[in-house]
Amino acid sequence: MTELTEYGNDFNRRLAEEFRANGGVVSGPFAGTPLLLLHHTGAKSGTRYVSPLGLFAPGDRTWVVVASAGGSDRHPAWYFNVRKHPETAIEVSDGAGGIAIHRVRARVAEGAEHEKLFAAFTTAYPHVADAQAKADRTFPLVVFDPLDAPTS
Repeated sequence: MTELTEYGNDFNRRLAEEFRANGGVVSGPFAGTPLLLLHHTGAKSGTRYVSPLGLFAPGDRTWVVVASAGGSDRHPAWYFNVRKHPETAIEVSDGAGGIAIHRVRARVAEGAEHEKLFAAFTTAYPHVADAQAKADRTFPLVVFDPLDAPTS
């Protein structure tokens, strides 16, 4: 039996398809924004998901995303999923027109690391600082640490 992957909605499915077809480049509201595709497993359901997320890459093989949920008062579902199942995979542009798949371990940045990364993240994405200022929660930053060499 083939395992099905859910995208959450049609917009995410189309964005993931465009991302893969164009080596990580997309059009529309995310044009020019570095993205990754996060593979994750439902914390309660066990359903396999793929979610496109805005990417901040402060170093080679270091990938960071913010769990802002668009400024919502709740963390996004994918955040709880990677907390429960931290060993997962991401797809990122390989910089040469293709996609690299990395096995990673997700972890939440804490303390001084969170402060440093959040300052850099919001310099790159000022709208995240605006959303954080209006929110009643601190947006977690999830760091994906590589577990092995990438595959394509």
